[in-house]
Order: sequence, then C-alpha cells, then structure tokens
Amino acid sequence: FEQHNEDISLLKQTKKLLGDLNDEVVAYSKYLEWNEYPEEQLQLKSFITADWGEFRRWADEVDLNGKLHSLADAMANAQNEGSLHRPKSLDSYLKEQKKNPTRNFIIGNDAGDADSIISAICLAFIEGKTP
Repeated sequence: FEQHNEDISLLKQTKKLLGDLNDEVVAYSKYLEWNEYPEEQLQLKSFITADWGEFRRWADEVDLNGKLHSLADAMANAQNEGSLHRPKSLDSYLKEQKKNPTRNFIIGNDAGDADSIISAICLAFIEGKTP
C-alpha cells in the first residue's frame, strides 16, 4: 500500500501542475479569442512554455508514466481478484459524519472555477443533510 500511496500522491501533484497549466492556457485562449490584453498574451505564452517544460522534466524525473502503468495494473488486478474497494454511499457517509463529524473540510482550488463550484454545491448538500 505504501507504494500505491506514493503513486497517488504523484497523481495529486500531477493534477495540481496540469490544473495550473490549464488555467494559463484557458486565459491565453480567451485573450486571443477576444483579441484583448496583448501584453498578458505574451506573458502567458511564455509561462505556458516554461510550465509545460517544467512539467515534462518533472514527469520524467518521477517516472510518472511508469507510476500510471503500475497503478492501472494494480487496479486491474484488484478488480480481477474482486477486492476493488467500492465507494461509500451518501447514506453511509452521512451516518459516519454523525458519529465522527469532520472538523476541517477543504474543497476546490484558488481559481474558483467549475470544480470548486460543484464541490461547494456538494458540500452544501451534505451539510444540509447532517444535523
């Protein structure tokens, strides 16, 4: 499990790095589409190039491709063996929250984009269901 935890940690870091890069690409694309902010376009283009290069170097350094294959193999083996963990139902999660309430709950990201909004809606729903 320790190796899988390290692999999952790398996935989280990958999500963060690619998410930041995506934010830059979206901003650059919108500025181009709107034909606005030419100075920011140049700056973002430079950031995107640098960040993509950094990501590629990091991915090679940590053998991200190998880790992804390892996790995929582990999931396939677990599924074939019938030991794949099932996610908790909302009902069981809410019962667990009544017994052991969460003291800290962090969702979303600094950008406040769609995944943050969806996470906030889900949290509001969960909080509305728990006394």
